[in-house]
Amino acid sequence: MMLSLFVFLLSISTSHAQLAPLFGLGPKSSALGGTSIVVGDSSAFQVYAAPAALGFIRNVEVHIGAQYFEPKLKPFGTVVLNSNGTLGEFKTAGVLPGGGNLLAIAIPIGKKRPITFGGGFYLPFSTLIRVSGSPVNYPFYPLYSDISRNFFFIIGMGYEAWDGIAFGLNFRSTTKSTAVYALRADNSVNYSATAVEAKSKNRISISALYDNVRRGGDFPYSVGFMYRAQAGLETRISADVTAFVPIRGDLDSFPSYSPSEWALMSSVAFGKLKTSLDFSWMKWSQYVSPYGTGNINTYVIGSSRKEAQFKDVPVFRLGNEYEVSVGGGALRKLFARTGYFYYPSPVPDQTSDSNFVDNDRHGVSAGLGLHWKSPWESEDDLVTDFFVQNVWLKSKQVTKVSATTVGAPGYTSGGRLMLFGAGVKLKF
Repeated sequence: MMLSLFVFLLSISTSHAQLAPLFGLGPKSSALGGTSIVVGDSSAFQVYAAPAALGFIRNVEVHIGAQYFEPKLKPFGTVVLNSNGTLGEFKTAGVLPGGGNLLAIAIPIGKKRPITFGGGFYLPFSTLIRVSGSPVNYPFYPLYSDISRNFFFIIGMGYEAWDGIAFGLNFRSTTKSTAVYALRADNSVNYSATAVEAKSKNRISISALYDNVRRGGDFPYSVGFMYRAQAGLETRISADVTAFVPIRGDLDSFPSYSPSEWALMSSVAFGKLKTSLDFSWMKWSQYVSPYGTGNINTYVIGSSRKEAQFKDVPVFRLGNEYEVSVGGGALRKLFARTGYFYYPSPVPDQTSDSNFVDNDRHGVSAGLGLHWKSPWESEDDLVTDFFVQNVWLKSKQVTKVSATTVGAPGYTSGGRLMLFGAGVKLKF
């Protein structure tokens, strides 16, 4: 019983997946297919996508918003659960819906060439603490599990070193936690657990950006690059239990992961139409199995940092924004936005023991930006943004090579992911 309890405790951890690498951060980026820059326009949310763009901001900006994630994924049906051929039924895909508040802020420090500091935060409406987890090799969607129910943040800064040439960096939230569990049994067989340590492991991301108009050119275009460092959550649980049989051991787990990536970004304006294009190389080959590894006494669980054999993939993103001048009333301008992205699956064919479920993804998005006359009689407009994103997961059939392999005889994955939200932008 104590052995089972310890394995159960391994799964108690806060998941740490992030929405931004998959869908973009902020209502404007999400409406434009997750692209990073728009020529002639900078946003505090670019602290994630292109922190160099913060260097072009000259006023304090505050963005407040909310978004909601609604998965509509296929369940797995009835499949083999273990090597004994036991069958079990999966009636759902196991990916929970949820939403949260978005907050971004940009603060320039200095006059002619300020250093602009920025931060972006996602605060879920409801958090999720794991009290159980999928047994090893059960089918699940690792890229979307708990993705909308967990807090994350990015902080960074940007600086325009020369006219039109800016550099920036950021730190993405990534955490390593250690928990020491003191287990006790009494007449009612109660147990208690206390986490005693958590620390952040910061990894630096860097970017550079060139704006031709700010440089003095006539043709409006911007180009840049971004290296985004990986982020995730690592946990370690240690136990020292005195019972009929003493139990001592350590277990490591990697419940979430966002890969590092290299991104090339560009944006060009043709009159009132602006087009943005991103190309990214996602380093999924560094992903390791999220399952627990370690030992209890002399009993070894899993294999340390077992690679999941994911592959690196290219991601293509395209966004368009069209400006419409409305007039001299309360509504000053209207921006219509559309976007598209293609994100091939990094998951190899799951014909053997593992059951990491994912699909090639096509995302289509749309949004609306409204610039209103400021109620505070300032020169800056009050901006409201709305977006919706529909991601189609191309249907995929998994067929197992053995009738006793977990997941046999096979299953079909796919479905849709819906993301929608709104925000308000204030300048001071």
